Amino acid sequence: MTFRPLLLAGLLVGLTSAAHAGRPLITEDAGVLDARDCELELVGSRERAGGDLPTVRGASAQLGCGVGLSTQVALLVGRARADGERADVLALVGKTALRTLTDTQGGAVIAWSVGGERSGGSFKHETTELKAVYTQPVDQWLLHANLGWTRSESARQNSTLWSVAAERTGLGPFDAMAEVAGDDRDEPWLNAGLRWTAIADRLFVDASYGVQMNSARARLATIGLKIAF
Repeated sequence: MTFRPLLLAGLLVGLTSAAHAGRPLITEDAGVLDARDCELELVGSRERAGGDLPTVRGASAQLGCGVGLSTQVALLVGRARADGERADVLALVGKTALRTLTDTQGGAVIAWSVGGERSGGSFKHETTELKAVYTQPVDQWLLHANLGWTRSESARQNSTLWSVAAERTGLGPFDAMAEVAGDDRDEPWLNAGLRWTAIADRLFVDASYGVQMNSARARLATIGLKIAF
């Protein structure tokens, strides 16, 4: 693996996933913002791929709002660094509810994203993603499942995405979660996360730690802050 694919992997796994996922999971959930409700999310990540490969550090900011018609749209900007080199990412993401998620009813959405990256020149289209999402509430648990498709323009490859996650709510101000996420080209990631509600419905802090089930045991740690308004 050369430096550039590793750097992009750090961006797309550690940062872009935050743009269309229920932080701190990679797995998307079926919740959709109401019209005129907005969220600002700030995320930092650190990925260690093992061996002689460099550690990738990233940061991103995302602003998303409900736009009506059971749809939300977000804009994400991010940057990753490794060994003195840098890559930037810009992504437009969104999701539309096909079935509204409630406390007692499962929800389904279609989620999508279009991303560009820049590593020394101008921005170029790098990723396109489309996936189906389902969330089922069970008592104080939320169970999530994703299945979709993604394309990397630089690699000229299409991949099938999948993930499943379990989220335990109602632990005082905390929610705990775990997931398995992967695609048809690489070994899956095992991730665990924790979310703290600092101010009800307004301020949230989260963190995650994941290990990829490959021979190098790549590791990804993230920390995030979300402000709802």
